[in-house]
Amino acid sequence: MKKTTRMGLVLTLIMVLCTLGPLFAGEISIIWEWEKTDEDVVAFRYQMDAQEADGWTVVESSVTSYSVGPVDDTVPYSLYLQQSYDGETWSESGKLTYDPVEFGAVAPAVEPVAEPVAVAEEPVAPEVVDEPVESTDTIAFESTLAGFEPEIMAEEPAVGEPLVQPVPLPEVKKTGPRVEISFGAGGKADNYLGGFDASGDFVALRTRVLPSITADLVYPNMRKIGSSIDLGIRAGLGYQGYQNGVGDAIAGFDIHGLAMFEYSINRKFSVDASMGFAFMFTGNDIHTGGGSVPGVFFGPLAQVNARYKINDTWSVGVQTEVRLLFGNTFEPYELTGIVRLGVGYSF
Repeated sequence: MKKTTRMGLVLTLIMVLCTLGPLFAGEISIIWEWEKTDEDVVAFRYQMDAQEADGWTVVESSVTSYSVGPVDDTVPYSLYLQQSYDGETWSESGKLTYDPVEFGAVAPAVEPVAEPVAVAEEPVAPEVVDEPVESTDTIAFESTLAGFEPEIMAEEPAVGEPLVQPVPLPEVKKTGPRVEISFGAGGKADNYLGGFDASGDFVALRTRVLPSITADLVYPNMRKIGSSIDLGIRAGLGYQGYQNGVGDAIAGFDIHGLAMFEYSINRKFSVDASMGFAFMFTGNDIHTGGGSVPGVFFGPLAQVNARYKINDTWSVGVQTEVRLLFGNTFEPYELTGIVRLGVGYSF
């Protein structure tokens, strides 16, 4: 099984001034960009300024950017981003925030500086010279400094090299193993076909609705095939209820193992096709001549399953199965089709 590795996702925040139509000062567009650093990631989802359960936008892994604008450049904005290997189970969020202070749209808060206290000095009386004044003209002094008012220039956000900030994403929890228990019924097709049990070594079983139960352990996600198909295994035990010609019950117990190819249609629905091998065991009364040797049968089987995921733990599904069993030395004995309904529990 592939081990889940800790992923790093690079988000890029680019601010550009809007040029579409007449805009008021202080309006910008913001573009978030990210890079897929693992080819096994199949989907992203993002949300602005919140992480509400029903507020996510899900996109394919080929989508690596999101833009918003024109917006007020004095307000902070945050983008939350998550990634998934199967479109169902998501990582925790990576986050990148546009900070208006950092980009110069809002002046940072400055703590007031205490003004110096002026110390008044007592004036020194000038020495008065008692001399006659020859002129009585008034001398006026005019300030040579014109009034000065500083102009405050608002610094626009810099446009140029984008701010690149790595945002590490926690490891993505892949879908784990699950247990499936299924109940259903099937029928024997071999009674309508020739070539089965030609030697007559086994008791003829009735053509009837066969009750069937299986308990399987399923390991998905053992290997990725392409971007949407997971290779896994399915193994378990089964029971089929037969009857002989006079109505006596004959129980058949089997052990089976299959290779599974699972395809996720979306976050909730998936289908899989499985092929494998089974061994079935019955009591010794399956033999026409009696005896103490139990019946042993073996052969290939194939399944098609459809599953609906209720939540991360529980799921329900429908299963169809066809199997061909042989007895003795590869002599065809049984061809059976079965349909089951089941429930699954994921670890």
